Amino acid sequence: MNSIGSVYIVLEKYKEALKYYGQALEMKQAIYPDNHPSIITTYRTYRKLDLICNALE
Repeated sequence: MNSIGSVYIVLEKYKEALKYYGQALEMKQAIYPDNHPSIITTYRTYRKLDLICNALE
């Protein structure tokens, strides 16, 4: 899901990217412990995308 989200970032389709990063985050939270680096990295990107989407509205 991160890879698909990354493609949407390159295409500047931030709302679509946010959707896929959200799905990736949910999947990782179901698999890994809360402090796992993969969750932290995905969450950080998700929050940045959320801020971008809110700024564009």
